Parts: sequence; structure tokens; C-alpha cells
Amino acid sequence: MLDLRRESGGAGTWPSGHGETVCLGAQLARVEMRVAFSALLECVPTLRMAVPAAEVVLRPETRDICGVRYLPAAWDA
Repeated sequence: MLDLRRESGGAGTWPSGHGETVCLGAQLARVEMRVAFSALLECVPTLRMAVPAAEVVLRPETRDICGVRYLPAAWDA
């Protein structure tokens, strides 16, 4: 539920992707990523990770966000 009058801050009020407070842009961001990655792989079909998955450097987790810090990529010319 979107409550524009609620006070920000405090436990449970961070706009995460699930639970009581859902980020309104989360679904849009997921769709954008699917479209962007599909287009990228169509343009560069030989795109691949340049390192083994075990060597991918992860970002330190924050309150609700985790992911990769960087992802080395390679492709054939």
C-alpha cells in the first residue's frame, strides 16, 4: 500500500522489493534489465563472462541491495 503521509526512516520503512514497503519501480527495473540484456546478447551473441563465476566480485550487501561489483566480459570479434 502506498502511504504518502507516512514518516520515512525507522525499521521496516525502507523501500525494498518485497514486504510491507515495496519499491514501485522494482518491476519496471526488472523488465528493463530483461529487455536490455536480450538486446545486448542479440547484438553481441558471443558475449560471455571473462572469469569463472567463483571469481566474480560481489558488492558488500547493504540493507536490501546485493549484486556484483563488476563483471568482466569478453566476446569474439
